[in-house]
Amino acid sequence: MDENKRTIEVNGIKMEIDLRQATVLENYKVGQLVKVLNKEYQNSYKVSVGLITDFFYRKTADGKEEGAIQILVLKEDYSSVNLDFQVYGEKTENFSISPFNSYEMKIPKENILSKFNNEIDKKREEILVLERKKAAFIELFKGLDAE
Repeated sequence: MDENKRTIEVNGIKMEIDLRQATVLENYKVGQLVKVLNKEYQNSYKVSVGLITDFFYRKTADGKEEGAIQILVLKEDYSSVNLDFQVYGEKTENFSISPFNSYEMKIPKENILSKFNNEIDKKREEILVLERKKAAFIELFKGLDAE
């Protein structure tokens, strides 16, 4: 086989690539949306939306420096939503990134805001319950200060 050619298969389609002419370039910049593919069970991935926040160098376990990308990831499930930072580098396993295309992935902004509001309401209720418990403690255990 010619050392400059490689056969690859993508979704059942076999392609012969001439490595002398084939280049893969992905340009990313701070503030750009990306798709974040988090590996789950076996070979399945959960797709999330992320925002590139920084490029930097970090030390690896063997003491070498590698380039890394910091990404703010929107993690959403059926009832909650969260924002988490993930760092993507050369030795990163369990997740990868690819360019975000708005035509293939819509961000349901109203749904996400609704989930944030629901979580805020739950926390406010927790605060009210704690304030009531505190008031009950103060009222019911007045005699503790007398000693």
